[in-house]
Amino acid sequence: MNTEIFVVKLILCWIILLSVSCKHEETITINNIGEIQNPYDLPLVYSFRHSGNNFNSEATIGIWMFKNNHIANWLGKSDNGKEIYEPINVIWIDYVSSNENEAKEKVAGFLANNSFKTRDGSSTGYFTFVGDSTVLTKVKQNPSDKTWSDGSALVNNNHGRIFTRKNNIGNAFYTLGAFSREKGISHNFISFNSARNALHPNGNWVNEGINTNIHNILTPGSFSGFSTKDHDGVFVFVLYP
Repeated sequence: MNTEIFVVKLILCWIILLSVSCKHEETITINNIGEIQNPYDLPLVYSFRHSGNNFNSEATIGIWMFKNNHIANWLGKSDNGKEIYEPINVIWIDYVSSNENEAKEKVAGFLANNSFKTRDGSSTGYFTFVGDSTVLTKVKQNPSDKTWSDGSALVNNNHGRIFTRKNNIGNAFYTLGAFSREKGISHNFISFNSARNALHPNGNWVNEGINTNIHNILTPGSFSGFSTKDHDGVFVFVLYP
């Protein structure tokens, strides 16, 4: 087969597979976490408290990534008949930045130093929530039209979405991340933990270990209709003055 024809066919196959695997649902706009469909009556938020280096902060955070009016299920993929629900598995806490754009830039720099950059080729339109026990604010993914990834969607890659907002008491910016590893082209799920573990502290960011408390409250029972696969906790990175 002529090499040029083969390359063209390969590109066309990739476009078709990508359009199928990354199909976009009809957009359903919600603003309140109470509008989220929750068939398994799962906890949707967690009251997170941080203390370190004489700094303290707290925020009520979404413990899942959401799409439309439900917990994000990994492109509709299943695990032995169970939906794969997408947990938040990385948290950045920033005590330094003076505004949201600065906080976003600092996390972007962290990701760039781990070889993650914004790329096309993955689905978008995700969100989560950040606030306190009385007021939760919907936070859309940043950027809205791309995904952070350490490789092309044509090959196996780690990728994720991030969500940044200042906590309600105003002393820290919280960025939540949902990261996973996928197979190239087919967009099949590989792992949550592999993608999380690909993130390493750099610059002035400090890795304060893995928080298993959130994981413990969302681990599915054997009778549940969903799975969190290999997810076993949340990495916490902190930026101190």
